Amino acid sequence: MKHYKRVLELFGGCNNWYEWHNCLIDIGVLTEDEWLQDLIRANTGIAVKFLDIDVRYLEPLKSNYKKAYMESAISLKHYCEQTIKAAKPEWQKVAERKGWSPANRSLE
Repeated sequence: MKHYKRVLELFGGCNNWYEWHNCLIDIGVLTEDEWLQDLIRANTGIAVKFLDIDVRYLEPLKSNYKKAYMESAISLKHYCEQTIKAAKPEWQKVAERKGWSPANRSLE
């Protein structure tokens, strides 16, 4: 859960785009959740692909790609919120996607 919570913290706690980008990349490396990794890659990929990088500021300069960037950020936020509401640990979400299910325990 810590990775999902950290992503949500970034939405209100980053001082600049550079910090946001680096924090997301760090979370993407640390998480085992492939869906979260894909959403992070989508967000950071759009940013890198459609930026004119000024090493002093690293600010988005192409406003026509801002919509795609914001949509990917909203998808990322929504996924993290839904995952936290599901109250399943990260390992369980990953395992269930790969076909694992909890054992059926019957009281006999």
